[in-house]
Amino acid sequence: KDATLIKKIDNLCFNGKTVSETYLTTIGGKECYLHTSQSSIYENGKVNGILGIVRDVTERKKAEEKLKESEEKYRKLFESAQDGILIINTETGRITDANPFIEKLLGYNKNEFVGKQIFEISPFKDIVPNKNKFKELQRKKYVRYSHLPLETKKGKKISVEFISNVYPIDHSLVIQANIRDITEQKKAEEKLKQYQNTLENTIKKRTQELSNKL
Repeated sequence: KDATLIKKIDNLCFNGKTVSETYLTTIGGKECYLHTSQSSIYENGKVNGILGIVRDVTERKKAEEKLKESEEKYRKLFESAQDGILIINTETGRITDANPFIEKLLGYNKNEFVGKQIFEISPFKDIVPNKNKFKELQRKKYVRYSHLPLETKKGKKISVEFISNVYPIDHSLVIQANIRDITEQKKAEEKLKQYQNTLENTIKKRTQELSNKL
């Protein structure tokens, strides 16, 4: 009486084989996924029976769901991160993905990043301009530049922290480059250094004046 089941049987008789995955709950309340394959058994040119093979694929299915959940979580973090992020193919050095913040930070849209090597993009042309440094990143799995000067598409000078790590994803290696704007921090450090230099010079001057008087 189940129309879906009748349709499956009709399809099986016509095509000779069907494959499907089914979710069900056992009598004991256990949730499981079953991979089923059915083949028609022919006798004298007519379907005389059906051979069904059922395999429990619950663990594989759960692993796939966890992976999907993890990918979705990473994608949300990637899209909402307040650091610019570039994903780079380790072998070719070409950018495969760029998050929204890197577009906002440097003024280039995603299409101007993806498919190009990082050193082809204007702000990064002077960074590690040779393959030896790239090989060093592949070997060490980590490269960090603090206070790296960059220029946005509109010509604005900024200072960034550039951190690259190599990660294994789907049996291959990718580079994740995190780029953080530290322009204001750099300005604050320079002001503090100027203040310290002024204070040291003032102390030296007063010390000399006192020494002269003595």
